[in-house]
Amino acid sequence: MGRHAPKRLHTKNEAVDKLMHSGVAVSALITRSAMTDLLLSSSFVFGTHMGEINTYADMTGGPVLKSGKSDTAAKLSELIDDLRRRYTLGYRPSVTRGPGTFCNLQLRLTASALADHPGLSAKETVVRAERGYYR
Repeated sequence: MGRHAPKRLHTKNEAVDKLMHSGVAVSALITRSAMTDLLLSSSFVFGTHMGEINTYADMTGGPVLKSGKSDTAAKLSELIDDLRRRYTLGYRPSVTRGPGTFCNLQLRLTASALADHPGLSAKETVVRAERGYYR
């Protein structure tokens, strides 16, 4: 977006490929202001594309929080707490696939897990996880 930015950074497919190979979780705190509204509207006028942070966060399992000017500090604290509560699960795939293969993941709570924790509700519980990984 600046004078020194390259004319071509990457395509959306290239960005997704890099993200999925890297194992990172995309997270963001988006604070809306008059300046961000101006940048968003100018991106449509000039035909540029600002990116799709929500799409990348959903793919990688990271949270995206939105804030206004008055609650930015509280939302940043919430984002940091969310990141601190993350953990890693390990497992062994039932089917071995060749190197370079994308393996889809799906993580959800079982009925027995919900029964063991009566304070949890299937409707209120959100499991954020990456969509898969490259072997």
